[in-house]
Parts: sequence; structure tokens; C-alpha cells
Amino acid sequence: RPVLVHHRIAGTDDDPLHQAALDSARAYRFDVPDGEYDVRLRLVETHHARGGERVFDVRVNGAPVFVALDLAGEPGRYVAVERTVRVSARAGRGIEVSFAARAGAPIVSGIHVRRR
Repeated sequence: RPVLVHHRIAGTDDDPLHQAALDSARAYRFDVPDGEYDVRLRLVETHHARGGERVFDVRVNGAPVFVALDLAGEPGRYVAVERTVRVSARAGRGIEVSFAARAGAPIVSGIHVRRR
């Protein structure tokens, strides 16, 4: 479900990109041609103030990017976390970004896919 906040987001100059998020994210599939890509994940905790309430894993094409990510615990509420990973799209499978909850529900503010 969509989440929108109007709170300042620390750690980024792109507040609007982090003020909107999808709560309870499961997976995204990008049907892209085979090749090399950079996938940038943008995440921020917009609801929970205490650590341990929302903990989740993020994988890109099956490879772990974040394991047991607890945004409220570290770096804290309303603080942007961004990570870019290089990934290969092969055999017509595209790119899949998946989220697995350990506690609460995963949240994502943005995914940017760019061909290298």
C-alpha cells in the first residue's frame, strides 16, 4: 500500500523520492534486455520509531543486497538508505528485486534501473 509523508528526510537531497513509499512490498520485475545494469534501491523508515518492528531482506536476481535490514534501528527513522548494485540480466529473465519480511512488512521508496 502506498505511504506518503511530508517529513524532511536526512541523508539525501531528494526528499520527494523518499517521502513516498510502498509498504508491504514483495517483488518487482523489470523486463529488460539481456545485459549489465545498475540497480539503485532507495529505502527509508517512515512509520516505526523503534528498531525491530520492521526487519526485512532485499535480493536482486537472487543475490542478497540487504540481510535483516532494520531501518528504524539503524540508521533511524526518516533517514535515507541507498545502495546501488551491478546485476546481469540473462536468458531473457530480466531483473527481479524481491523483499522478504522477518518482522513487520518491507518498505521501498524507489528502484532505479540503468543499463551500463
